[in-house]
Amino acid sequence: MNNFFKNGKFFTLYHISYKQMARRSDHTRDELTKLILDSAFNLVSKSGYTQVSTRKIAAEIGYTVGTLYNVFTNLDDIFIHVNARIIDMLLNRLKAVIDQEAVPEKSIYLLAEEYLKFSREDYNLWNILFEYRFSNKQILPNWYTNKIAELFDLLEGVISDIASNKTSDIKSTTAIIWAGIHGICSLGTKGKLARIKLDNPEVLVKQFINGVIANLN
Repeated sequence: MNNFFKNGKFFTLYHISYKQMARRSDHTRDELTKLILDSAFNLVSKSGYTQVSTRKIAAEIGYTVGTLYNVFTNLDDIFIHVNARIIDMLLNRLKAVIDQEAVPEKSIYLLAEEYLKFSREDYNLWNILFEYRFSNKQILPNWYTNKIAELFDLLEGVISDIASNKTSDIKSTTAIIWAGIHGICSLGTKGKLARIKLDNPEVLVKQFINGVIANLN
């Protein structure tokens, strides 16, 4: 890179090799999309979303930041797709638990345990999924909100099987259980349960679910 003046103006001359110039055509758009998302996912998993930027992603894959913006609108757009991958991971883990247990009452405990395990084993992935706040101007696509709904639908199906009173408000109960499990999980991952001498999330979740199930029957 050389700096020089010409006609009273300051210019910067960048020396770009033929290899760098050809880099733009190394991948198709679909391949580049996957490359960007793989890099973003790995960076989030390793360092957490607060340490990820379009500049870091671009440096990781050997493209310019401008190239990223030719594929994605902004970092929010990239994180929407990263979160979608994480939701798929979580759904697969939770579905596997349900498939292994035929008794609904036991399934709900196993779902909660698997959720807690996911937050501990893949904390950075769990954290971006539930703690990252998209810009108010960012429109979440329907396919993304539908994925989020799948998480609730999974639990709702189990609760429906448990409820003896089919007129019960299953959706409200589902929301309450999700909120309770997530709340306990969030406090546990941040070490705040120890402050009130309740440092075992599994025990708290089990007690919470016991109370909710008792009201369903």
